[in-house]
Amino acid sequence: MRPSPVPSGIFAPGARNLFVFAHQDDELGYAGLMQRVPAESSYFIWVTNGDGLADQLDMPPRDYAAARRLETIVAMATIGISQDRLRFLGNSELLIYRTLIRQVTQTNADHEVHALVKAIAAQIATEVRAFRPDNVFTMAWQGANPEHDLIHMMVQAAVRPFENCKIYELPEFDPLTVLPLRFKPKHKDPIHEIRLTPTELEAKIAMAESYPTQDRIMNGFKVLLGGLGRATLGKLNFERFLAVEHFGAVPRDRSYLSSPHGFDALDYIGEKCDGVPMSYTKMVGTLERILLPDSL
Repeated sequence: MRPSPVPSGIFAPGARNLFVFAHQDDELGYAGLMQRVPAESSYFIWVTNGDGLADQLDMPPRDYAAARRLETIVAMATIGISQDRLRFLGNSELLIYRTLIRQVTQTNADHEVHALVKAIAAQIATEVRAFRPDNVFTMAWQGANPEHDLIHMMVQAAVRPFENCKIYELPEFDPLTVLPLRFKPKHKDPIHEIRLTPTELEAKIAMAESYPTQDRIMNGFKVLLGGLGRATLGKLNFERFLAVEHFGAVPRDRSYLSSPHGFDALDYIGEKCDGVPMSYTKMVGTLERILLPDSL
C-alpha cells in the first residue's frame, strides 16, 4: 500500500499527542516523528520496565531495568524532549511473560492472568483519561512481540471512551517482514510516511548511540541493513533507512481474536519464556474478551 499524507493535526501547535511504548528503545525508530510533534503538549509513556533480557548481560533484573530507563531518558534528551514529559509505569517484562504462559502451563490460572492484564490496562486508561490526547501512538499489532500486541489492545480499550481521539500504530521488528520498522506488503489500513530532514536524521543517529545495554540488538540491526544494502546495490543503507518512518491508522473496529499473520505458527517466531513457546491465539488473542468485551 502506498503511504498517504500525514494528517496535519498531528503536528499542529498544541496538539496533544500521547506515545505509549512497550519497552525502552521502542522509541528509537520514531525519533523523527517525535521531533516533529509539539513537545510542550506531547507525553511519552513506557509500560514495561524492560527487564526481560537482564540475563543476557548477567545483570540483576532491577539493575538492568534501571539502566534501560536511564538510557531512554538520555536518548529522549538527545532529540530535545525533557524528562518531565516522560512517564515509566514500571511493569516487569519477566512477570508479564511468565503470567501469559500460565494460560497453557497451568489449569485454572485465568483469574490470575486476567488480574495482571486488567491492572496494567487500568494504568494505561488512567494516563489516557488524565491527558485526554488528540492522538495516541502505540505499538503496531504485528504478531512479532506479545507485549507489543497486548499493549496495543490495552490502548484500544483505553481510548474507547474518547470518540475524537485517533490511534496510530508504530511497526517494530517482524522477522516475516522484509524491512524492519515497516508494515507487511498487504497491510490493509492507511499508512503514513515522513522523511527526515538532515538535522532530524543527525539527531536520530546520535540517539541510536544512547543504548549501550542494547548493543547486541543494534549491531544485529546494522548487519541486517548491511545485507539489504548489498542486495539493493547500495540503494538502501543504515542512514537512508533511518531517514524514513512509517506509522499507520488503527481502525476502532479491528478484531484481535485471530493471529495477525493468519496462522499462529507465524507469530512470535523464536519467542519463548522458560522454554515455553509464546502463542498469540492461546496467550494474547484470548485476552480480547477481557480488554475489549464490547467488540465481540
